Amino acid sequence: MASTTAFAGEKVELGFNREAALSELYESIQRLFGWLERNDYRGYDTFDGLNAGFVRPLTFETRILRTVLQQGVRRFPLNLRPLLGVKKSHSSKGMGFMARGFMRLYTSTGETIWRDKAENALRWLIDNQCTGYS
Repeated sequence: MASTTAFAGEKVELGFNREAALSELYESIQRLFGWLERNDYRGYDTFDGLNAGFVRPLTFETRILRTVLQQGVRRFPLNLRPLLGVKKSHSSKGMGFMARGFMRLYTSTGETIWRDKAENALRWLIDNQCTGYS
């Protein structure tokens, strides 16, 4: 069977520096971790527009106006949440992803700080679990 790929000219090496890439990746992870710590692991949810306490009554609890509020907050090019009084909150799904990420960081680096962070995230999940669900 003939190959459908062709090679023209000399092979070019891209000069990928593994150490530099790993260093840049680790610095990025450190910046993200700093943001998480500064924000107490809280953030906005994509669909939290209905938590806008003083604007929600203007929806008169109609389906269409609630959808307009939710999607308007979600799609507006600027973050309206602070202006509308929507507070950052913890996310159990986000905390689960962070626990998994911290465990992977511990496995790859061996640094105990990541193990401790994974344990704290898992402890938070246990302490904040909903009853009545599996």
